[in-house]
Amino acid sequence: MLLEADTGSGKTEAALWRYALLHATALVSGLYFAVPTRAAARQLHRRVNEAMKRLFGSDAPEAVLAIPGHLLSGEATGQRLPRLKPSG
Repeated sequence: MLLEADTGSGKTEAALWRYALLHATALVSGLYFAVPTRAAARQLHRRVNEAMKRLFGSDAPEAVLAIPGHLLSGEATGQRLPRLKPSG
């Protein structure tokens, strides 16, 4: 599904509500938001993570921030491992 509307019109909330309904019936296992900038992704990640907690409580799925250079899932941050060298 593709949602397009003015900023602040509730697209994110509408998508999360639909996801919650489909998730409850095991019809979906994930939701993906595509936004044009890293700044928008960081802001959206925070909002989605908070909304997921409100919708699902303590069993909320974690929102994963998938932009280069960031290691963030829910509220957990990660650490890069040293580069591995190929064997052989």
